[in-house]
Formats: sequence, structure tokens, C-alpha cells
Amino acid sequence: MTEQPEIPDLSGKIALVTGASRGIGRAMAISLAQAGAHILALARTPGGLEELDDEIRAIGGTASLIPMDLADGEAIARLGPALAGRFPKIDIFLGN
Repeated sequence: MTEQPEIPDLSGKIALVTGASRGIGRAMAISLAQAGAHILALARTPGGLEELDDEIRAIGGTASLIPMDLADGEAIARLGPALAGRFPKIDIFLGN
């Protein structure tokens, strides 16, 4: 088995993860949450996002769920202002 690299302390950081409801996006969201980042979890499937939120909370992390399809240009146009109104900056972006 391959040794996993250690993720530095990300307490107080905000991480936006797309494709967060499954696969690599889900795994990265969990890893970043374990390191202390608040996760902005974006995916098309609300049920998958809710399961991710449960898992992140179980490890003591926090997340904000953003159910949306990145193919929807109007939704993307609304996303930036909505995030800017709630979060001072996004420290980490994981486009998956």
C-alpha cells in the first residue's frame, strides 16, 4: 500500500471542492476536512452531498453544501456573489 502524504494544518482555511459527492472529490473533501479546512462541497447530487456532510461532521469537520451543475452557466454566475457574501476568500480550489 502506498503511504499517504501528510496534509498540513488547514484550520481556518476555506476549500471549494467540485465533484465532491463521490470519487476523488469526495476523498479530497474528507482529507481537507480532517486537516481542519471548512469545505464548500459542490456537486450535482444532493443525496451524495448530504452523505458527505454526515461523514465530515463525524470526523469533527464542517461543510457547506452547494448542489449545482457546473454546466449551468446561470448557476455559476450566481455562485460567485453568493460565496463572496459569506466567505472572505477561498484558500483552496479543487476542481474535479
